[in-house]
Amino acid sequence: MAASRGNVATRASGLKTTFAKGSTLLGLLIAFEITRQLENLNQALQGRQTTVSGTVQALASVREYMKTIRSDAAFSSLFSTAEKAHQDMDLDSIALPRQRRPPRRHSGPAEPYRAESAMEFYKLEYYKVIDTALLQLDNI
Repeated sequence: MAASRGNVATRASGLKTTFAKGSTLLGLLIAFEITRQLENLNQALQGRQTTVSGTVQALASVREYMKTIRSDAAFSSLFSTAEKAHQDMDLDSIALPRQRRPPRRHSGPAEPYRAESAMEFYKLEYYKVIDTALLQLDNI
């Protein structure tokens, strides 16, 4: 236990550095937007008064919502909210993550795809998360 107390300052510093990044804020906003609906679905499915028809209707409603937020307008709104919060809270700007080259055995001689802007990169990630959630909802 005494050994873990020595790391408290180090952990706190690491968390502060992580939460001071605008990309962390954007990621949290994206996660909140998606998991909020999924959590509402979980609560509806676990209720005492849950029926099969209610379950099907709740799934259809969440699936439709996910399809609605899978748009450029919804992402742009989230991105602008993150940018405004980044300015208000004096966070680091939303930047592209470091681009890593995949091993040549996987990519061959081709150049790997690189996003031109942070908005383009995070939009792709946003769509991936929504597509994964939709795929899992379709497999229920």
